[in-house]
Amino acid sequence: MVAGLNELVYCIQLTVRTRYGPEEAAVISGIIKEGFRRLSGS
Repeated sequence: MVAGLNELVYCIQLTVRTRYGPEEAAVISGIIKEGFRRLSGS
């Protein structure tokens, strides 16, 4: 399950980077990291 979720996150980041550029990809990465941080309870 974790491997599948990692693949999904990678695909989302790659698509955003390809369509909108590295600045938007950085924003998406930040959103994803914040979500993981909240899920882990930190």
